Amino acid sequence: MAKIYENMSNDDLIDLLIKNAAFCGHAADQGGESPLAVPVPLEHDIPMGRRGESRHGISIASILRPGSAPIEPYCTTESGLLFEGDCLRYLTSFNTGFVDTVFADPPFNLGKIYGSRTDDARADAEYVQWCCSWLKECVRILAPCGALFVYNLPKWSIRLGTYLMELSEM
Repeated sequence: MAKIYENMSNDDLIDLLIKNAAFCGHAADQGGESPLAVPVPLEHDIPMGRRGESRHGISIASILRPGSAPIEPYCTTESGLLFEGDCLRYLTSFNTGFVDTVFADPPFNLGKIYGSRTDDARADAEYVQWCCSWLKECVRILAPCGALFVYNLPKWSIRLGTYLMELSEM
């Protein structure tokens, strides 16, 4: 099965996964293989909404800084919003201190081809500067006692961890 996706860029594969993930196969009777475990329906198992659908949980206006340009999430649930695109486009528009958890998995700057939207071959100093720009915004929007998780290579994690330790908010 992996060969089907072998020639797709990571951007295209992510787009495919996001667009097909509204309902993640919680029914064993959909034909094909059975799930490893019988899913237990939970109260928070609400399929994500699409652009333009009504939102019941979080109001976009409540998370935006005054004067920010309107932005539209890609998907919504009762407990969160998903935005697609350059994170700096969105992060700078958000209010300070309202996010409980940030999980970042940026490109590792290894020269991989992710598609036209991602530059994974920056000079080292440029990569660190770029990471620091989005990290600063992630820290700004993080609520007091919130959690920040950054997945990266040790080479970058050491430098970025040092930067984070220098921020007064951390």
